[in-house]
This record gives sequence, structure tokens and C-alpha cells, in this order.
Amino acid sequence: MRRAALFLALLCSVPQAWADASLPKDVMRFVQRRDVCDHLRGEVETEAAAARANAACAGTDRELRRLKHRYRQQAQVLKRLADYEDRIEAR
Repeated sequence: MRRAALFLALLCSVPQAWADASLPKDVMRFVQRRDVCDHLRGEVETEAAAARANAACAGTDRELRRLKHRYRQQAQVLKRLADYEDRIEAR
């Protein structure tokens, strides 16, 4: 059941992946990493799951700020990055 849900989520993200192909490579890498992070954050049911989510998410707040600053003149990039929460990591 869990694998089927993950497969469906990935299948639904294919059109978005095509749209992301026009983004800079560092932004595409961030999007992929943050999507995994957000997925894992949604599955935190055990300490082990929380540890995986924390590891996947580590540094993404800082990376998001850096990318928003670097591409502040590129509306398409900023629009894509706006999908993500600015602060998800524990302080």
C-alpha cells in the first residue's frame, strides 16, 4: 500500500518535473531534495522516521534562502521556490 502511494505521488509529479527541466540545475536539485524532505516529514510516525526526515531536510532552509537571493531577478525560479515553506528545520 505504501509503495503504491509513493508510485502515484511520483507519477503525478512527472508533469511538474517536465516544467522544472527549464530551471537551473541547482534549483532542480533543491526541488528534488526538498520534495523528498517534505514527503518524509509527512510520514513521521517513529523515531527512525523522524531521524530520516531530519537528515533529508538538514540545510534546506538555508539553501532555499540562498536560491531565492541568487535568482531574485528570475520570476520563474522564484515562483517555483515559493511552493516551499521558508522555515521547516528545528532551530
